[in-house]
Amino acid sequence: MAASDMMSALMELCQERHIDQLYLIDRLEQSLAKSYAEILHLEWGAKVTIDRTTGKIYVYRLEPIDDSMDEEGNFTEFEEIDVTPKNTSRIAAQHAKAEINAIVRNSAREQIYEEFSGRIGDLISGTVLQSTPDFTIVKIREGVEAELPHFDQRRYENERNERPMGERYLHNQHIKAVIIDVRDPTSNLQPVRGEHSRPPIVISRTHPELMRRLFEQEVPEIYEGTVQIKSIAREPGQRSKVAVHSLDDRLDPVGACVGVRGSRIQNIVQELHGERIDIVVWSPDIKTYAKNAMAPAVVSSIVVNEAENLLEVIVPDDQLTPAIGRKGQNVKLAARLLGWKIDIYSETRHKLDADKKLGHGLEQVASVAEVSVEDLLKAGFNTLDKLRAATDGELGEKLSLTGTRIAQLRAAINFLAPVVEKQPESSSVEFMNRPAADAAENAGQEEEHDHEHEHDHEHGHDHEHHHHDHEFSEVVFRTDGVMDRKGLNAFLSSLPENVDRAKGQVVFPGETLYLDVVGDEISWRRPPEGLTGTCLVFIGRKLDEKSLQDGLRALVLPA
Repeated sequence: MAASDMMSALMELCQERHIDQLYLIDRLEQSLAKSYAEILHLEWGAKVTIDRTTGKIYVYRLEPIDDSMDEEGNFTEFEEIDVTPKNTSRIAAQHAKAEINAIVRNSAREQIYEEFSGRIGDLISGTVLQSTPDFTIVKIREGVEAELPHFDQRRYENERNERPMGERYLHNQHIKAVIIDVRDPTSNLQPVRGEHSRPPIVISRTHPELMRRLFEQEVPEIYEGTVQIKSIAREPGQRSKVAVHSLDDRLDPVGACVGVRGSRIQNIVQELHGERIDIVVWSPDIKTYAKNAMAPAVVSSIVVNEAENLLEVIVPDDQLTPAIGRKGQNVKLAARLLGWKIDIYSETRHKLDADKKLGHGLEQVASVAEVSVEDLLKAGFNTLDKLRAATDGELGEKLSLTGTRIAQLRAAINFLAPVVEKQPESSSVEFMNRPAADAAENAGQEEEHDHEHEHDHEHGHDHEHHHHDHEFSEVVFRTDGVMDRKGLNAFLSSLPENVDRAKGQVVFPGETLYLDVVGDEISWRRPPEGLTGTCLVFIGRKLDEKSLQDGLRALVLPA
């Protein structure tokens, strides 16, 4: 091919493909320079120029100029020596073809990126062109294709799986999906496997946004904004929960979504290949919202633990199975929908657990006092709080206890059941100067005793080791100084086995925290209001007070 013929062909192709001629020639020069540097074995590289008028190609060998070396030892100027070989036009034509194809591909990807990068989350419709074990190619329109990835995560950890379980696609099958990503052709990020040969648009049929878009398409009230979708939780291909809320009190949001004889919801279910959809009425009251979310199960009551973002859901015994659902699906979806953790109990189990916590405490106290639980109940002491409220005279009279046995009994009560209610009008000074037994009680005043027993039970602290050793004692450490947190953690982790419990308030540099140690579990949280300074209480059997006091004093930071 003559040089002039090649230029004519390039100009014609540029006009046909809407490619800038100068841009293409510049790309050709760079590509040819790399090729000729390899073909001619040029140490310092090559430079190629193409005459814009005639199309004639010139190849130059680059030779460094000696006195052009910079401080880093790199040459900055080169002499250009003409080494143009014969038949340059043939080689150039091959490169031109490859460069034009690359430019056309990149140009198309850039146009697609510009058009679709702002449409993340939009619903698209297309027909299946090709389906492989790893991905499905969907034609959106002529010249625009999308990829629905469904890679095996065991083989390709960094790839996506956007296909619901059980779905398979046939050639020319019509499907709907949402756009979740558009690959940027100009990105400097490391491309995923085969990215340059895969469609730039990535779509999904598992994303919760697909459910939202389908509802907007089928339910005019949602599209118009009269009915709002508050939350969506999906097990793609199996079951979903959708929380809805109506801004018009006269409009039933569930009825609007379901449609006449279920026509609206059935269209969505059909598009999702039979995925079951539960419509849940949203409520600002978390208990009401949770009861709705647990449907079809009936809920007896709900206990809200805002500190741990936890809901204890109690259901009738015959509702436990539907409340949990197949493979835990119902409770799992409800938890996602609400954004809360959920623990489910049957009424019988919840009552047994409560009785167990109560009975456990009484059993331990009875063991210390060497009386039976029946004797405690006959004397009217059916709770630890009632035992604690009793005077020494009442305990001695009703249970026939000596003074030493009463003291041991009170130490056991303080260990098992810290004070629940906050002492009115109590000051930090009063707290710090009360007797050790009272300080031990109040060190846990913000924590409910039944919660504490539950914690102990969960971590295996059944207190059986107290049955035969009743010599309970307490050590109280107080300081106005600031403690070393790292050192204190190490100290607590190495406490002797005879220390059963530690609790209290600690002042650290910049913050004050409440400490609770049960067995091997060390927890920190916000302290009760009205307390100042550091006060720690250790409860156990035959405690070495000097060792504890000396160890703690060594952790007080210099003023």
